[in-house]
Amino acid sequence: VSKLADYSENVSESGIFIATEKNLEPDTEITFQLSFPGLFKPIKLKGKIVWTRNQEQASQDNPPGIGVKFIFTSELEKKWLVDLINKFKKTETPAP
Repeated sequence: VSKLADYSENVSESGIFIATEKNLEPDTEITFQLSFPGLFKPIKLKGKIVWTRNQEQASQDNPPGIGVKFIFTSELEKKWLVDLINKFKKTETPAP
C-alpha cells in the first residue's frame, strides 16, 4: 500500500480534496483512509476522482491534488460521516 498524501482538506458531505503529486486520472475509484489525529482510528473510505490539479496547474494557494467524491457502502456510513463533518463545523471558530 502506497501513501497517497500527507494531508487533506475541504471535507464536505459529498467529497474531499487530497493533496498529492501522484498522476491520477479522473473516474478512477480509490480506497483511502481519513484520520482525525487524537480522535479515533483512521476511517477507510471509497471514492471516485472527479478532478485533478497537476504540478503545472498548481499554485501556492492551490497545491497539486485530486477532488474525490465519496462512494458510500451504506446509508449508515454516509450518515455517520455527515454527522461527523457537521459536528466539526459547529466547533470551528471563525477567523478574526
